[in-house]
Amino acid sequence: MRRKPEKHDVIYWFTVAWDGYDGIDEGEVTESRYTQADMEESINHYLEKYGKRGVYLECCSMETSTTYTDLTNKIRSKNGQ
Repeated sequence: MRRKPEKHDVIYWFTVAWDGYDGIDEGEVTESRYTQADMEESINHYLEKYGKRGVYLECCSMETSTTYTDLTNKIRSKNGQ
């Protein structure tokens, strides 16, 4: 019998990034959250916070100890990117 996943068995990772001029002032933020809703809220926060820098969602995923699911295109389409 498979056990029900625990709350922290699934982790949602994301990276938002911005390009600099000739490699100057470029940057990124990579963080994790325990729910997809929290991840999306945080992505939106960083997109707004760093909007003047041309920030974009570089990647995001849902991961467990045995699986990886790329959510980048799904979340980008939600954010209109």
